[in-house]
Amino acid sequence: MLWLRCCACGRRCSFCAGSPQWATDHAAEFDRWAPFHCVTHGACVVELSDLGREVPLAAGDVDVLPHGTRHVVRGPTTPTGAGGPFGIRSQRVGAVEIKSNTDGEPETKLICGRLRFDLARDNLVLAALPDAIVVSAADDAPGAARMHMLMLC
Repeated sequence: MLWLRCCACGRRCSFCAGSPQWATDHAAEFDRWAPFHCVTHGACVVELSDLGREVPLAAGDVDVLPHGTRHVVRGPTTPTGAGGPFGIRSQRVGAVEIKSNTDGEPETKLICGRLRFDLARDNLVLAALPDAIVVSAADDAPGAARMHMLMLC
């Protein structure tokens, strides 16, 4: 069973908007939680910090980290490992937290949250998944086209 734990948890669902240099560090998730990032505008890079991998994402792309891997999400021109400060401010609007470092139109917009997998400890299929699953808007697969339409609505 899969649970989408977003606005109900208050502190784990966010809308992020960045311009031009920014980065946010995300600690490892435990207890079957898998963070996700949906790019609705612009582009970003997800650094899998402990694995030495970078995953570039563009508008319409979605990534899920099924093992809760520690990561950094940053602007595409922000150098790897940049520590800021980037002037990122948080504001609550209802149950959603909005994080931004600009008052104007941001270059990048993301919807971030996390999924919870029940029975994950004993699930061999989940254990076999890669550290990052990316559904790219550039893919020709029908599922990617539907995801792209959903994210850019």
